[in-house]
Amino acid sequence: MENNKRKSIAFNEEEINLALEINEKLTPIVDMLSYLLSVKETKFNIILLTANYDKLEEYLRDNKRGSDILKEVYKEKNIYAIVCQETEIEGGYMFAKRLMKNLINDKKITNAYSATMEIRTTKHQTKEMLYKLFRVFISSKRKDVLGSIVFHSI
Repeated sequence: MENNKRKSIAFNEEEINLALEINEKLTPIVDMLSYLLSVKETKFNIILLTANYDKLEEYLRDNKRGSDILKEVYKEKNIYAIVCQETEIEGGYMFAKRLMKNLINDKKITNAYSATMEIRTTKHQTKEMLYKLFRVFISSKRKDVLGSIVFHSI
């Protein structure tokens, strides 16, 4: 039973399924924006978030910019991604912070967390970028703090 006392770094089945959904749903978008980054040097951010709010997709659609791309990632767990073009980490983090604050204060959400990742280079493969996003999101989830936002830049 000694192993149960250690904090596990392995992913459970639900987390692996999330990683697969992230890869499937976001690969085409990240591929296209990575290409644009290589020719136009246009950074982008991916915000991955969840909240126990039935109208989360509508809320996100109403709050995103016209150039932002909203994608349902994992319907069963109410997880969505917003891909923000021409956005640096500070802008992505502030947008995620505003979304979380409004969900908690205005919508009275009791379970919400997110991850924000800035993509500023094309030296990483798409799968590697999405795996890092997944790890950052799981880190936010495991913090178990309402409105948690973990961010990373690559």
